[in-house]
Order: sequence, then structure tokens, then C-alpha cells
Amino acid sequence: AWYLINDSYRLDLCLEYPPHIVAIAAIRVAGTYANQRATVDSWFNERLTFNAEHRSHVNQVVEQLISMYEEYSHLEPEEIQQLLNKIPNPPPVGSNMEPTPQLQN
Repeated sequence: AWYLINDSYRLDLCLEYPPHIVAIAAIRVAGTYANQRATVDSWFNERLTFNAEHRSHVNQVVEQLISMYEEYSHLEPEEIQQLLNKIPNPPPVGSNMEPTPQLQN
């Protein structure tokens, strides 16, 4: 679930939903990937007292997280490297060094 929370910052989830909604959605997705979906769903349905709107928000976040991973799953390693090469490489904070130039392909 920790990795899912970190990856959720690639989306606007932290701006759209409260932290507890994103956290619970991450636990649900992590439970599914760990083959513990029945346990997590039981916990979600029986122990958490959410209103229908909160449940709906959790489900929306789950869908967005899964969609994000589906989008990234089709990229080849070469495509990923090309994208990474486009990211500026600024000097470390407090350094007087010039940024290293980006490689041109």
C-alpha cells in the first residue's frame, strides 16, 4: 500500500480526496494484488462505517489507481528512458555547478 500511496502523487488524488480515502483505496488495491481481496473487502464492508458517498469516493480512487497502472504497463523500457531523458537535471541545492546537458537522441 505504501508504494501505491507514493504512486498516487502522479495523479491529482491528493487534491480531489481526503487522505483517508486515498489510504483506504490503496489498502484495497494492495489487498487485491496480494491475493487478499476477500479479507480486505470483508474489512472494508463490515468494519468501516462509511456513508455511501465515502464508499463511492474510495471506489473512484481505486479505479483511478488501476487505470494509472494500466496506462504505464504498455510502455517499453526504451520509451521510459526517452521520457526520463526529457526531465531537466538541475544542480543540487546550494551547488554552484551548472546543470548537466541533456542527451539528445
